[in-house]
Amino acid sequence: MLRVLEIAGVLAVFQTVLLMLFFNSAKNRNRSNVLLSLILLVYSLQICAIVFMSYFPDEILVKYNLFPAVCNQFAFLFGPLLWLYSRSIISIKPGRWEFLHFAPFFLMILYMSVRIAVDPNFLFWYSPFKFYASGLILVHILVYILLTALAIFRNIGLYRKYMDQSQDFKTLYCFLLAGFIALWVLKFNTFLFMDIWRRYRLCPFTTSLYFIAGFLFFNILVYLALIKPELFSWKKKYQNTNLPEDKKQRIIDELIRQMEIEKIYSDCTLTLALLAQKTGIPVLYLSRIINEEFKMGFSEFINSYRIKEAECLLLNNRSEFTVQQIMYDVGFSSKSAFNTAFRKYCGCTPTELKQKAVSF
Repeated sequence: MLRVLEIAGVLAVFQTVLLMLFFNSAKNRNRSNVLLSLILLVYSLQICAIVFMSYFPDEILVKYNLFPAVCNQFAFLFGPLLWLYSRSIISIKPGRWEFLHFAPFFLMILYMSVRIAVDPNFLFWYSPFKFYASGLILVHILVYILLTALAIFRNIGLYRKYMDQSQDFKTLYCFLLAGFIALWVLKFNTFLFMDIWRRYRLCPFTTSLYFIAGFLFFNILVYLALIKPELFSWKKKYQNTNLPEDKKQRIIDELIRQMEIEKIYSDCTLTLALLAQKTGIPVLYLSRIINEEFKMGFSEFINSYRIKEAECLLLNNRSEFTVQQIMYDVGFSSKSAFNTAFRKYCGCTPTELKQKAVSF
């Protein structure tokens, strides 16, 4: 009878199939979702290999040892897929030679094919091959995690544009990145205990953590797909949104009026959705105008007005108001966020500017 964790593994694989069907449906199919479904497929193959190795008796494992060995090699696809997925959500098109990122996977499969042809009885999963292959996979994935982080840093403006579509988009992307990194850490942990330190008594514990993390990760994705399916189809709607010039100008005028006359930025709870509600402008139009016309993300746009107001109050009122009072008046609720934003725009802290103003 299957143990609880093995049942969780089987359920995780089943959930992956459901998610792949959802991501590749006519409504949701786009490049980002196809890549995400392939990433989940890679993880499900890893889980299949672990379930196979933990459930069947030794004679079956020896006879069919090629199955978990091949499943494990699919992990060479994870890093490139993660990197391509991160680029796809900001609409960076694939280059001509990007298929070369998958070369390590095909080379490993080619090596295994040649090896099994030369020696049909070679046991991949019971030889040093398993150790070296698993180590290479972990290093390979780590390199692509770092490349993904570098790509985010280099294209931070485009990623902010993506995040500012909605707080939910930001939550989803951060969850995916955190989930992928956490699963890599757990896989590395298992490799250390099993293959490096050979602490076999702790192996069931580390494997259990990997099962549980994968099970929770897939469940949360299924939950998000059920309650907020629009999270996975936003790009199509955004790209098909065309604004006539006269309507665009009306939105710009209303936006400037809300900022300069109504001073709506002074509300510390202001979000893109709330601004859209107060102005009567759809979120997609509002976000597009801010990104394209003002060349900023939503947070940066709001903070620019807040800092201008704060700078004016500090210079004109001098000792009348404290820095903290001004911080709350212009819409900041966090002193650290206020100081960071102020230094970014003014090159000094609010306290330093206030001291300069009082000294004159």
